[in-house]
Amino acid sequence: MVAVIDGTILNLALPSLVRDLGASNSDLQWIVDAYVLVFAGFMLTGGSLADRFGRVRMMRIGMTLFGVGSLVASFTDTVGGLTAARAVMGIGAAIISPATLSIVTSLFDDQAGKAKAIGIWAGGSMAGIVIGPIAGGLLLSHFWWGSVFLVNLPIVAISVPLLGALVPESKNPAAARLDVVGMVLSTAALATVLWATISAPEHGWTSVTTLGTYAAGAVLLVVFVAFELRNPLPLLDVRFFAERSFVVPTIVCTAVIFMTSGFSFVLTQLLQFVHGYTPIQAGVRMLPMAFVLISGSVLAPRLADRFGVRRIIVLGLLLQGGGGVLLTRPGPHGAYLLLMIGMVVHGAGQAIGFSPATALAMASVQKERSGVAAGTNATARMSGSALGVAVVGSILVSAYGSDLRSHIAGLGLPSAVAARAQESIGTALGESAKLSAAAGRGLASAARESFVVGASQALMVNAGLCIVAATIFAFLARIPAATKLPSDRHAIVGE
Repeated sequence: MVAVIDGTILNLALPSLVRDLGASNSDLQWIVDAYVLVFAGFMLTGGSLADRFGRVRMMRIGMTLFGVGSLVASFTDTVGGLTAARAVMGIGAAIISPATLSIVTSLFDDQAGKAKAIGIWAGGSMAGIVIGPIAGGLLLSHFWWGSVFLVNLPIVAISVPLLGALVPESKNPAAARLDVVGMVLSTAALATVLWATISAPEHGWTSVTTLGTYAAGAVLLVVFVAFELRNPLPLLDVRFFAERSFVVPTIVCTAVIFMTSGFSFVLTQLLQFVHGYTPIQAGVRMLPMAFVLISGSVLAPRLADRFGVRRIIVLGLLLQGGGGVLLTRPGPHGAYLLLMIGMVVHGAGQAIGFSPATALAMASVQKERSGVAAGTNATARMSGSALGVAVVGSILVSAYGSDLRSHIAGLGLPSAVAARAQESIGTALGESAKLSAAAGRGLASAARESFVVGASQALMVNAGLCIVAATIFAFLARIPAATKLPSDRHAIVGE
């Protein structure tokens, strides 16, 4: 639940970071992605550490790291400091996530007990989806932006001692050795691709710097795959990606999380900067999407059983992409009802597409390989999350800056003001407050219009991805005729 609350609160706080820290759009991308990048890079290692040294011990260490990172994030006053603190939180989360489910499943020998425990665990995640926007909105309305990270501290302070006192320790004496080289190579490859994508609007998408960095990332990825293929105990079993029955639904899961991350990155800025909602107003207006996500996730297995897994997953992908397109249709002056329709459609698509795809991927592997398969699927999802913010955010920046240049050419703004306004909509609105009334209104209006243009183009990329993923799944997925998906809800939030 901590990870889910943290993610929803941070997205709600992005506009505040622009106003109070002067963060550019690329800064926001790194603040979000530093956490996800480290989470993805260390998650499989975190699972190995938990098995080797004790799940309760490592979870307490992970919770402590998460708490320390949250405390530093709360009181830092620089973008660099916040990004570093988020990375520390990512390390903590990478230890917490696999240890949590391992503890839950190891405490029960019978399937009924395990199912009930997983249901409670999933319920915590679902609660986080609702609590996050409200808690974040209240804190941002009454306190400074750093207060959103303090939410984590009471949970950490209570959990760490209780874990030691109430939960029996468990470990796997035969746990595999750590694949440090694989961890470094995979993290370096993803980080290189993220840097190229996030910096592309500054250097140019076809510049030598951007293309060269993409090439370096590709080389690192090839080296990582080659190393893992030769490693008898690999960090990530890349052979799974040769199994169509596993890789096709995993592609769907990754695409869903890619689209969700990009959508969330755009949504909170659209609600606050373009439509003028306060943080608490924005949080409340996101609740219909949260409730649809929860209810849709619970209903997804039943819908898949009744109408067919293939139809439901394809429908989910198309709804998710369509919801993103609908979100920007109202423009800067559109009614909330139109925005809500876009959010609800997107949430419904995420709910009914993600859970069945995850279950299908896991059902395709033998029971003794399920742990490795789950880690592989989770790593792919987290990589998709990081890339979603990077790609959608960078397209937004490029389109916003290009459109704003044409809008403000006739406003007679000082060149320095015009340049700063093109960095992000938050910066533009801040600059507009310093100008004369007429010039300020002109710049603010142009910035809002340009942000909608940029968001529309970025979310159209999401829609294109959903069509590609839906086509791949529709024609390539292997689904046994008797497939029945489990009704547990442990995968609803994509974590």
